Amino acid sequence: KPEEPPVKLLDDLFHKTKAAPCIYWLPLTEEQATQRALERAERIKEREKRRKELQEEEDKKQEERRERAKGRDREGGNTGGAGVVRRKEREKGAERQKRGEMATEAVVATPKLQGAADAHGAVATPPGTDDTECTERVCGRVDVCETG
Repeated sequence: KPEEPPVKLLDDLFHKTKAAPCIYWLPLTEEQATQRALERAERIKEREKRRKELQEEEDKKQEERRERAKGRDREGGNTGGAGVVRRKEREKGAERQKRGEMATEAVVATPKLQGAADAHGAVATPPGTDDTECTERVCGRVDVCETG
């Protein structure tokens, strides 16, 4: 028999991981390593360029918002937002109190309420009003309320 060259095993042809299951692999050639490094550098530059464009765009938007806010301030208008709404509601509440209106709570003189108020020496209607005026303004049901 002619001499056969020894059979090359996978262990001879490839690198092998030590962990199970074993994975056989080949290292990159110099050309492949260089090519991958160049591609990676290109991707990094593209990402950086996109990041700068997005940042510039965001800066422009913020500057436009500031300019609009300055313009509103110069014109004497409000700057918007929930704070303005709350301030207006407070002003309306103050106006109601000046006029003597009950903003949050209304008292209607019913026979039961009137009896309880008399028993405790309290007033069943808002000060300065009679039963008819109170019921007409608050609920409009004069037939339910007891009038003076």
